[in-house]
Formats: sequence, structure tokens, C-alpha cells
Amino acid sequence: MPRRQHPGDDLERVLEEGNWTFIEGESLLAEVDDKPGGMAKLARALADAGVNVHGHLFLGRWSDRATFAFVVDDPEKARPILEQN
Repeated sequence: MPRRQHPGDDLERVLEEGNWTFIEGESLLAEVDDKPGGMAKLARALADAGVNVHGHLFLGRWSDRATFAFVVDDPEKARPILEQN
């Protein structure tokens, strides 16, 4: 039976052919206070729980909040931490 084409297969192939390093993972969204230390507080909470952040992406700023997407090594452990902020 032929392997079913996944939408990310082409991207994965291109990255591998270019010898790019990448990590696949579930993106978790979180909002933080848009002020100095807002992201640091969230990063500290994840670190204290033993969660390693593989990557994050700033998505936008609305009023006094900033939204980020995170890819972590343990989404189940990170999810409640990210949701409470």
C-alpha cells in the first residue's frame, strides 16, 4: 500500500535536502502581559516544571497582551502552565 501524502511532506523533504535542522511539534498558544518580564515569567514557570522550549514565535500584540506560539518537549505538562497566564 503506498504511503499517504501528508501536507507537510514536501516541506520536510525540502528541509532535509537543504540539511536544515528542524523539530516537529504541536504549537501551543499563550498570552502574556505585554510588559518587561512578561515572557520571562512564563519561561520561568515552564523551566520550573521541567519543560524544555524547542521554539517560540511572536504572533501579535493586542492592548496589554502579547500572543506567542510555543513548541515544547512535553505539551501535556506545558498546556496548563500556558493556559493559566
